[in-house]
Parts: sequence; structure tokens; C-alpha cells
Amino acid sequence: MNNKILFIAFTKSHYSMAVAIMNELNTSSQQFEGYIFCSGYLYSEKDMLLEKKEFVKYYFFNEHVVYKNKFISFKLRKLIKQVTNLAHKINPSMIFTFSDNAPLYQNIFFTFRNKSKVILFHEGYGDYSDVNISIRSYIGYGIQKFFMFPYPFNIITRSYTDYYKYSFLFLPDLVQRSHAFTKLTISKSFAKKMYIKSIPRSFNIESNSVFLVLSGRDWLDKKGKAYLLLLLSRLNKLTNQTYMKIALHQSYEKYSELIGLYDNIHLIDDKNNTSESYCFHNNFKYIITDESSSVVNALFAGMKKTVFFLNKEIKDSKCYAYDRNVLVTYLIHNKIIFQLSSIAVVDKIKNNFEEESFISDLKEVTIKEQLEIIIND
Repeated sequence: MNNKILFIAFTKSHYSMAVAIMNELNTSSQQFEGYIFCSGYLYSEKDMLLEKKEFVKYYFFNEHVVYKNKFISFKLRKLIKQVTNLAHKINPSMIFTFSDNAPLYQNIFFTFRNKSKVILFHEGYGDYSDVNISIRSYIGYGIQKFFMFPYPFNIITRSYTDYYKYSFLFLPDLVQRSHAFTKLTISKSFAKKMYIKSIPRSFNIESNSVFLVLSGRDWLDKKGKAYLLLLLSRLNKLTNQTYMKIALHQSYEKYSELIGLYDNIHLIDDKNNTSESYCFHNNFKYIITDESSSVVNALFAGMKKTVFFLNKEIKDSKCYAYDRNVLVTYLIHNKIIFQLSSIAVVDKIKNNFEEESFISDLKEVTIKEQLEIIIND
């Protein structure tokens, strides 16, 4: 039997999940060989990851360089051919990916969907989103699709490619797609193992503080910066201290310069611990976000905090558009989060509002049990 497993990862979180999945596989009656393609934000971590020696072989690709100019597509096609040839050389029985929409890897999923078990492992909001893309974006997509021929290129919206056979999800019943695939469940215990890490005491956070964790958008562009400054000025009026953590690909120096204008706002400088772990910090009483996947992951891992979403205000202000999302609707309907304006959020905090809602209806089934179903399918 072919026991080679290929993981395709883009972030540190993806890498950690790949290691955990590999460990689960190796507790079965069979031994598996794990290979991993590291790209996206993992490319810069090459030396550190190689030292870990947690996979049989590592492959690193810097696709961000070839994504920058859609019209110099021959470089992207060349890289697609390279990664596809490497996948053929490995010839995996299973392919785990944490996103199915990356142009670099869609050809692998398309090519292997009938010869290997392609598995999509949830990370973030995308599984629960509907396609909600502007006409302008569709035009750009059409142009890129033309220049990428003969390689497949489906629109960049997560889990719409139909190239995968299995999908691991936190709330499978919420996810509806027109194509068929087997839905599997990520348990709270797995999420806790992934996302709850102790924060060193050296990172001093005052009690009853606010944790501001925004999605990885560019909040320093014209519209984003205007909203961020407005939000920070309102939070700065609180007696509660506010701490902000930015995505790894964003510039700490630029955000630090911006936040330095406010006495009660602080930027967390910590590349080793995720925002999910900080969500669990005992000294954070309130969590504020637009639609950060880190906050949702923390909720699925059992976080019990008062959580405010600003996505509606941001969308209404025409700052950023958000996809229609059944998960957000579910969280609001069940009062797990509170979707309010920044003024209303500040008012709630000033009045010591507190309602620790949490997600309670997750199925507890081990990853190992479900992996065995896939292996024997």
C-alpha cells in the first residue's frame, strides 16, 4: 500500500496542524511517510522548519513573487509545472491542504483528485462563505484564467473548486456546496491542542483588558487606515487597556508608529505565539475583531469571552466588503458574538457589560477515528 502523505501548508498554523495530523496517522496500525510543500508565509521560515525534521522531506516555494504581476504568467505556469512534477514524483495516497484555492496548487488537486484522496482541512471563515465577488474582480479573474491556460484556475473563494473528496469542518451541517464531498468533524479537543498555548509572563498584560485582533487585511491603506484610526481613538478613551496583535506578514514598525500616538493602546510584539493563544489569556476580558479567523478558531477551541464583531460597521462604511457568511449569522443568532458599531462596543465596555458566550454543540470525535475511515475508504 502507498503510505505517502503530502501536506500543503501556507502558515505556521497550517504547519502545526500538519504535524498533529501526521502524529494521528502514525498512531494507526500503519506507518506513513509525510512530505510537505511549504509556501506563502512559511517560505521565510525555511531554516527553522528544516531543523525540526518532522517530515521525510520539505519543499519550499516562494509563490508571492510570481503572484504580484498577473501578466507575467509564464513564471507562475513554470512554478505550477514544477510543483505538479514533484507531486507526481512523491505519488501520495493522500493530500492534505488547508486551502484549495491557491493558483499554485490547483493543478495538483485537479490532477490527483481521482488517484489520491484529496482532503481539505478547515482553517478560518472561507468554508462558510458564499461567493460574493464584484464584477470588477470577475473580470480580473477571467484575465488571469486566460493567462494561466492550460492549468486550471477556479475563482479564489475557498472550498468551491470541487477538487477535494473530504473536508474536515468544525460545524459540518452549516456548510453547503453544490458539489459532493464527505464531511468530517474537527473536535474541540483537537482545536484546544492546536490553539491553546501558555503565554510567557514576560508579556505583561493588565487585567480586564481588551484584545483587538483584526483580520490580515491591509489596515494601513487609505480606507483601512481611516477606520483603524477612528477605532483606536475610541478605544483609547477607555480606562481598560487595549492590546493589538497584527498578522505576521504585516509591518510591526508601521503599526507601532501608528499606535504610538495612543496612551492606552499597545502593540504585542510576539511572533512565536498565535492570536488564538492570546484570546485565551486570563487578563483579556473583551475580544474585538472584524472577522478574524483567529477569534473563530479560539471560539471553537472553547474560549469563553465577550466577543464583539465590527464587520457590519466596516462594510456599511464601505471600507471593506465581507462575504455573506452562514457561520457569522449562526454566531450572531446564538448570541455567541455581538455585532455592533465601535461606539456601541466602547459604551458596552464602559458599562462593564459581560456575557461569556461560547460554542457548545461541537461533536467530540477523534481525528484518528475519521482518518481511519478515509484510509479504509
